[in-house]
Amino acid sequence: MNTVVAKAVPGRMAKVLAVLSVACFWLLPLSPIVAIGAVSMTKGASGWSRNLAVTGAALCIAYTVVMALFIVRLYLQISL
Repeated sequence: MNTVVAKAVPGRMAKVLAVLSVACFWLLPLSPIVAIGAVSMTKGASGWSRNLAVTGAALCIAYTVVMALFIVRLYLQISL
């Protein structure tokens, strides 16, 4: 007996959000929202759209951490 498993296929909006999450990761107010939307819309999918969505989320996290460290460093330079 063979069982057919339905595979999630991301729609056009999911693909656009995946591309935007990588292209605009440096726009801090909007990038987390776009990255979260892209990752959630491509949940269960595989292929380039899912890879881009996860890459965009990772870039957003890395950029946020780097900017936070830069702000802390700047604060320490000013206060000391």
